[in-house]
Amino acid sequence: MWTVTQLAADLAAGRTTSRRLTEEALAKIADPEGEGARAFIKVYAESALAEADWLDPVALSRSACLLGEALQAIEATAETEWLNGVTEQGEGFAYSPHAGSAYIEIEVVTAIIGRLGGSARRSEVARLIERLKAGRAGNLAGVAARPTTDRVEDLAIQKWVFNPEPPRRLH
Repeated sequence: MWTVTQLAADLAAGRTTSRRLTEEALAKIADPEGEGARAFIKVYAESALAEADWLDPVALSRSACLLGEALQAIEATAETEWLNGVTEQGEGFAYSPHAGSAYIEIEVVTAIIGRLGGSARRSEVARLIERLKAGRAGNLAGVAARPTTDRVEDLAIQKWVFNPEPPRRLH
Protein backbone atom coordinates (compact mmCIF):
# COMPACT_ATOMS: atom_id res chain seq x y z
CA MET A 1 0.00 0.00 0.00
CA TRP A 2 1.36 3.43 -0.91
CA THR A 3 1.17 6.70 0.99
CA VAL A 4 0.57 10.23 -0.28
CA THR A 5 4.14 11.11 0.67
CA GLN A 6 5.50 8.19 -1.39
CA LEU A 7 3.36 9.17 -4.39
CA ALA A 8 4.48 12.79 -4.09
CA ALA A 9 8.12 11.69 -4.04
CA ASP A 10 7.53 9.45 -7.07
CA LEU A 11 5.86 12.33 -8.90
CA ALA A 12 8.65 14.75 -8.03
CA ALA A 13 11.34 12.26 -9.10
CA GLY A 14 9.55 11.51 -12.38
CA ARG A 15 9.01 7.83 -11.50
CA THR A 16 5.32 8.27 -12.21
CA THR A 17 2.94 10.89 -13.58
CA SER A 18 -0.42 12.17 -12.48
CA ARG A 19 -1.86 10.74 -15.74
CA ARG A 20 -0.46 7.29 -14.94
CA LEU A 21 -1.85 7.41 -11.40
CA THR A 22 -5.24 8.51 -12.73
CA GLU A 23 -5.23 5.74 -15.34
CA GLU A 24 -4.37 3.17 -12.66
CA ALA A 25 -7.19 4.43 -10.45
CA LEU A 26 -9.68 4.34 -13.34
CA ALA A 27 -8.57 0.77 -14.18
CA LYS A 28 -9.19 -0.31 -10.58
CA ILE A 29 -12.62 1.31 -10.66
CA ALA A 30 -13.48 -0.52 -13.91
CA ASP A 31 -12.10 -3.91 -12.73
CA PRO A 32 -15.04 -6.37 -12.66
CA GLU A 33 -13.32 -8.24 -9.80
CA GLY A 34 -13.05 -5.08 -7.70
CA GLU A 35 -15.44 -2.86 -5.75
CA GLY A 36 -15.66 -0.06 -8.33
CA ALA A 37 -19.20 -0.90 -9.49
CA ARG A 38 -20.45 -0.81 -5.89
CA ALA A 39 -18.44 2.22 -4.81
CA PHE A 40 -19.06 4.54 -7.76
CA ILE A 41 -22.39 5.49 -9.29
CA LYS A 42 -20.85 7.51 -12.12
CA VAL A 43 -17.24 7.93 -13.19
CA TYR A 44 -16.11 10.87 -15.31
CA ALA A 45 -13.04 9.22 -16.80
CA GLU A 46 -12.47 11.79 -19.57
CA SER A 47 -12.64 14.69 -17.14
CA ALA A 48 -10.33 12.91 -14.71
CA LEU A 49 -7.76 12.29 -17.45
CA ALA A 50 -7.97 15.90 -18.64
CA GLU A 51 -7.40 17.15 -15.06
CA ALA A 52 -4.55 14.66 -14.58
CA ASP A 53 -2.56 16.29 -17.34
CA TRP A 54 -3.05 19.67 -15.66
CA LEU A 55 -1.61 18.64 -12.24
CA ASP A 56 1.86 19.93 -11.43
CA PRO A 57 3.85 17.08 -9.83
CA VAL A 58 6.44 19.41 -8.28
CA ALA A 59 3.73 21.52 -6.65
CA LEU A 60 1.97 18.37 -5.44
CA SER A 61 5.23 17.09 -3.97
CA ARG A 62 5.83 20.44 -2.24
CA SER A 63 2.30 20.35 -0.80
CA ALA A 64 2.84 16.86 0.59
CA CYS A 65 6.10 18.00 2.22
CA LEU A 66 4.37 21.03 3.75
CA LEU A 67 1.59 18.83 5.12
CA GLY A 68 4.25 16.62 6.71
CA GLU A 69 5.87 19.67 8.29
CA ALA A 70 2.48 20.85 9.57
CA LEU A 71 1.90 17.48 11.22
CA GLN A 72 5.33 17.68 12.89
CA ALA A 73 4.52 21.20 14.15
CA ILE A 74 1.21 20.01 15.60
CA GLU A 75 2.92 17.09 17.33
CA ALA A 76 5.65 19.38 18.76
CA THR A 77 3.08 21.90 20.00
CA ALA A 78 1.00 19.14 21.61
CA GLU A 79 4.12 17.77 23.30
CA THR A 80 4.98 21.24 24.64
CA GLU A 81 1.39 21.65 25.85
CA TRP A 82 1.68 18.29 27.62
CA LEU A 83 4.92 19.30 29.34
CA ASN A 84 3.52 22.70 30.41
CA GLY A 85 -0.04 21.74 31.26
CA VAL A 86 -0.34 18.08 32.27
CA THR A 87 0.57 16.66 35.67
CA GLU A 88 0.07 13.23 37.15
CA GLN A 89 -2.52 13.29 39.86
CA GLY A 90 -3.18 10.07 41.77
CA GLU A 91 -4.20 7.40 39.27
CA GLY A 92 -4.90 9.99 36.60
CA PHE A 93 -3.88 13.32 35.19
CA ALA A 94 -4.72 17.01 35.60
CA TYR A 95 -4.58 19.27 32.55
CA SER A 96 -4.57 23.06 32.54
CA PRO A 97 -5.01 24.12 28.90
CA HIS A 98 -2.60 26.85 27.77
CA ALA A 99 -2.24 26.48 24.00
CA GLY A 100 -5.32 28.48 23.01
CA SER A 101 -5.97 25.93 20.25
CA ALA A 102 -8.93 23.56 20.24
CA TYR A 103 -7.01 21.13 18.06
CA ILE A 104 -4.05 20.98 20.46
CA GLU A 105 -6.43 20.50 23.41
CA ILE A 106 -8.02 17.58 21.54
CA GLU A 107 -4.58 16.05 20.91
CA VAL A 108 -3.59 16.36 24.58
CA VAL A 109 -6.88 14.97 25.93
CA THR A 110 -6.71 12.12 23.40
CA ALA A 111 -3.21 11.32 24.71
CA ILE A 112 -4.45 11.41 28.32
CA ILE A 113 -7.28 9.01 27.49
CA GLY A 114 -4.75 6.75 25.75
CA ARG A 115 -2.41 6.74 28.76
CA LEU A 116 -5.37 5.76 30.93
CA GLY A 117 -6.08 2.78 28.67
CA GLY A 118 -8.86 4.21 26.56
CA SER A 119 -9.26 5.00 22.90
CA ALA A 120 -11.61 7.61 21.44
CA ARG A 121 -12.25 9.41 18.17
CA ARG A 122 -11.23 13.06 18.12
CA SER A 123 -14.84 14.12 17.50
CA GLU A 124 -15.84 12.39 20.76
CA VAL A 125 -12.94 14.04 22.57
CA ALA A 126 -14.04 17.43 21.21
CA ARG A 127 -17.53 16.89 22.66
CA LEU A 128 -16.02 15.94 26.04
CA ILE A 129 -13.93 19.13 26.01
CA GLU A 130 -17.05 21.19 25.24
CA ARG A 131 -18.69 19.67 28.34
CA LEU A 132 -15.64 20.44 30.48
CA LYS A 133 -15.49 24.04 29.23
CA ALA A 134 -19.17 24.40 30.11
CA GLY A 135 -18.37 23.30 33.67
CA ARG A 136 -19.87 19.81 33.34
CA ALA A 137 -18.22 16.46 34.04
CA GLY A 138 -18.22 13.66 31.52
CA ASN A 139 -16.81 10.27 30.74
CA LEU A 140 -15.38 8.71 27.62
CA ALA A 141 -13.65 5.41 26.85
CA GLY A 142 -13.41 4.36 30.51
CA VAL A 143 -12.11 7.76 31.63
CA ALA A 144 -14.00 10.10 33.97
CA ALA A 145 -13.30 13.80 33.45
CA ARG A 146 -14.33 16.76 35.58
CA PRO A 147 -13.57 20.46 35.50
CA THR A 148 -12.06 22.21 38.50
CA THR A 149 -10.71 25.66 39.18
CA ASP A 150 -7.50 26.43 41.03
CA ARG A 151 -7.05 29.83 42.66
CA VAL A 152 -3.63 31.45 42.48
CA GLU A 153 -3.78 34.85 44.15
CA ASP A 154 -6.66 36.59 42.33
CA LEU A 155 -6.53 34.34 39.26
CA ALA A 156 -8.85 31.42 38.58
CA ILE A 157 -7.06 28.73 36.57
CA GLN A 158 -9.21 26.20 34.77
CA LYS A 159 -8.08 22.60 35.15
CA TRP A 160 -9.53 19.31 33.95
CA VAL A 161 -9.00 16.16 35.99
CA PHE A 162 -9.00 12.73 34.31
CA ASN A 163 -9.15 9.44 36.19
CA PRO A 164 -10.02 5.86 35.32
CA GLU A 165 -13.76 5.51 35.45
CA PRO A 166 -14.88 3.60 38.56
CA PRO A 167 -16.32 0.13 37.90
CA ARG A 168 -20.01 0.14 37.22
CA ARG A 169 -22.23 -1.57 39.76
CA LEU A 170 -24.40 -4.39 38.51
CA HIS A 171 -27.67 -4.97 40.33
